[in-house]
Amino acid sequence: IVDECHSSASGTLLFVLSKAVHAYYRIGFSATPLDRSDKKSLFVISQLGGIIHKTSSAELRAMGMLADAHITMVRVEQGSTAPTWQGVYGECIVRSRVRNAVVVEMTKRAKPPALVFVSQVRQGQALLPMIKAAGLRAELVWGEDDTEARKRALDALVAGRLDVIVC
Repeated sequence: IVDECHSSASGTLLFVLSKAVHAYYRIGFSATPLDRSDKKSLFVISQLGGIIHKTSSAELRAMGMLADAHITMVRVEQGSTAPTWQGVYGECIVRSRVRNAVVVEMTKRAKPPALVFVSQVRQGQALLPMIKAAGLRAELVWGEDDTEARKRALDALVAGRLDVIVC
């Protein structure tokens, strides 16, 4: 079973799936299974087969399984002197006091419960004390936390004992 199966066209996952020669059933889930802009959707089909069931966004919303998204884009102007993409990302995203202050401000404006997604744990570790200093009850949850710790945080968020999970 592959979640986000559109990624099965990537080198590593494609290699792993190609070695699973005794997998009688292969099931993939994705909101965008064959919408790859790099035209590698054929690789997804080669490993998992064609689409056998589709459910629309409207159907999922009607079942209470999908929330309407409300997206606000906030411009943050800053520059970088880093010579690499990774350096710019670290400087302007992960360690950026300016950007992280904007994230905290937007988190304060959000109606709890809220999730703040980060792609690097270090950014979450930088944001957590800033969010707490802003008066919000928050916790950082990441991949190396055990299932019970993640469940406790989610339960606290649902019960109203936390305002924010940074994840």
